[in-house]
Amino acid sequence: MAKGNAKNVYTKGFIVGYIYGKKASEGAVFNADTYTVETNVLIATNANETKLSKCVAVQLPKGAVREGLNLKAHKQNYKQEVVLYGDIDKYFGMAGIKNLTYAKLGTKEFGTKPGTTPSTPAVTAKGTGTLADPFNAVAAKEAASKLGKGKTSTTDVYIKGKISSVKYTFSVKFGTATFNISDDGKAGNDFIIYSTLYLENKKWVEGKENVKVGDEVIICGKLTNYNGTLETASKQSYLYSLNGKTK
Repeated sequence: MAKGNAKNVYTKGFIVGYIYGKKASEGAVFNADTYTVETNVLIATNANETKLSKCVAVQLPKGAVREGLNLKAHKQNYKQEVVLYGDIDKYFGMAGIKNLTYAKLGTKEFGTKPGTTPSTPAVTAKGTGTLADPFNAVAAKEAASKLGKGKTSTTDVYIKGKISSVKYTFSVKFGTATFNISDDGKAGNDFIIYSTLYLENKKWVEGKENVKVGDEVIICGKLTNYNGTLETASKQSYLYSLNGKTK
């Protein structure tokens, strides 16, 4: 196995344990029964290795790699051979691997294989713009794109999604907020909710709940094609519901 320092390299070894606590010398565990940690594993060239000096500590970042490799959830991974892709660097004060982006265990692969582009699930337009069947972000964008540049819709529509980013939260000074929404709250296929009013079509006041990434919202208002920027018309929309609350 590689030791020292190197960026973006493959390493192969057997999962032989994990480190409990803050010190490798005191917390190295080599058995198949007491796994309680999901943030790291130990690997070695020998599946039966129990000497810490012959092991490499592997940091498991939050995400697909951790979910697939950690011994707390997958005790069957013990003594299995694994291929890792990341940075060779010290971890727990010993030879280590950090910034994992890809791992292969048997026929299973986790993360993004080097040289490939992560796939983005296709999101289709949904909804008719009513309260019972609100537009999703893609449908709202499509509807706004059909307006001429500088034009605003004449009727209100409803749009539902999760906040993916916030440009401006609600404030007492302006009473409005600007943020993006998407189907799943992640960036990509977003629609801009521009300068929208608060619940009940009112300005936000101090003490009221503010918006944050991940909130599920329904917006009611007009759409606009602001010189090619597709969004809700400034101060002509409002937050119909915030995480199910309408007041």
